[in-house]
Amino acid sequence: MVDRRVLVRSVGVAVLIVTALFVLLGCESPIASTSPLNANPPAASPVNQAPSVTLDGPTAIVFGGPVELTFTAEDPDDDPLTVEWAFVDTPAGSEATADDLDTDDVGATFVPDALGVFTVKITVSDGTDEASATHAVTVVAEPVDPPGAFALSSPSNNATRVARSGATLSWTAASGATVYDVYIGVGSIPDSPTATVAGTSHTLGTLSYNTTYQWRIVARNEGGSSTSSTWSFTTERAAPTVSNPNPANGSTDIPIETMITWSATNADEYDVYMRFGRMDKFALVQSGLKSPGYAASLEGGQTYQWYVVARNAEKSTTGPTWEFTTQSVDLWNGLAAFWQFNASLTDVSGNGHNGTPFGSVAYAADRFDQDRSAVSLGGGSFIEINLEKLAQSPLNNHKEGFAASFWIRDMGSNDPGFALSKGENKTSGYAVTFDSKGGLRVSRHLETVAGIERDHLHRDWNHVLISWDFADERIRIWANGVMRLETTAQPFINNGSNLLIGSESSQAREGWLNAHLDDMRIYTRPLN
Repeated sequence: MVDRRVLVRSVGVAVLIVTALFVLLGCESPIASTSPLNANPPAASPVNQAPSVTLDGPTAIVFGGPVELTFTAEDPDDDPLTVEWAFVDTPAGSEATADDLDTDDVGATFVPDALGVFTVKITVSDGTDEASATHAVTVVAEPVDPPGAFALSSPSNNATRVARSGATLSWTAASGATVYDVYIGVGSIPDSPTATVAGTSHTLGTLSYNTTYQWRIVARNEGGSSTSSTWSFTTERAAPTVSNPNPANGSTDIPIETMITWSATNADEYDVYMRFGRMDKFALVQSGLKSPGYAASLEGGQTYQWYVVARNAEKSTTGPTWEFTTQSVDLWNGLAAFWQFNASLTDVSGNGHNGTPFGSVAYAADRFDQDRSAVSLGGGSFIEINLEKLAQSPLNNHKEGFAASFWIRDMGSNDPGFALSKGENKTSGYAVTFDSKGGLRVSRHLETVAGIERDHLHRDWNHVLISWDFADERIRIWANGVMRLETTAQPFINNGSNLLIGSESSQAREGWLNAHLDDMRIYTRPLN
């Protein structure tokens, strides 16, 4: 119920004066007996005309000041009017009543006690009819300045490797701000905020991997808003995955020259680890591969275990361990010499081509990181195979062809550095050399007949296979299981000179090879 207050004032005076004057003066009364036909009818009662009222005042006012209202009321009959004031609507939180209206004969005044819309009603009455009018005034707070300038803090603009989960956006405080709208999107800023917070940071949910996000903040209060610059950041990459080995896990009868492959995601490069036979730990056999494949040169009849470490710029993943077994291969057919260099220069082919060390011949870890399982040459050291005492040596009698298979880790050779030298002169013999840039050369009778460049080899262990077919006069060179060269070359002429490993000759003071060698085989036939 709305409280009411009534004020009555006189807006006109109606005076009814009835005067009766009887003048007898000795005459007959003017009120004479008349006949009905001559009598006047009684006067009709007047019809009441309703009053009218208007109410005026401000439509908006700042909180704290008074609201002054004025009215104008009229009655066509000049009847006296009563006036009634009331609040018909007040905002939430207001306790205003009609008693808070200070009224007089021209209007009313009140002081708002809350922000919002106050509606006042005036009603006037002449006793028969009434009229009313209302007026609404909106009470607002003092004007507020919009938030001041502020800056984004973290992640820094164009940041990379931002955590996919739990990343926090932060910024400096804007003076006067009451809330902050967070906008973040991929490719563009969305129209609607992602979140609205009261503080100066916001922790994001789970984002997409390797995705660039744009973000900005809008500070707001009752007076307006202030918008930050727009920054971006890129989330971290997913960890690499490794799967689908080839050869398949557990497969058998795999060729000794085979391409090992796997599937991967989110990887930039790969390292391959292997072990077989007597190895008690895995060895790094190839590193820094840019594609998921490795051309392997393997031992026949061995079970290999292997795994891949896949990397990107941020993370690495070690794949599962797989295994396969290679096919049995007759590597003894045509084998003239085989030096395993397992802390020994013994020829295990059975042909008696044992080596004699000269200089500081030493032993080092092989490609499988097995200690003292490869020979180390350098600083003038070399190995000599005395063939003058083995006149019937197959190394002096290459009829079908020549093949040399060995592992080498170039440690920075001279130019040239001789891996093999068989009494080469202008009429006979051969040599296999490495230059200072890591390229490989094959020569006959002091003339280079074939070679490959440094980009086919690397500083780590490399497998080299040189096959020289005397029948079709073709020479082929494989590096790490991939044929890099095929060209024509006439056969070399055999001689009975000693075979040197690591030097041009036993008397020369140049041509030293600075390298590690392992599993060197020489055949009297071509290989593939």
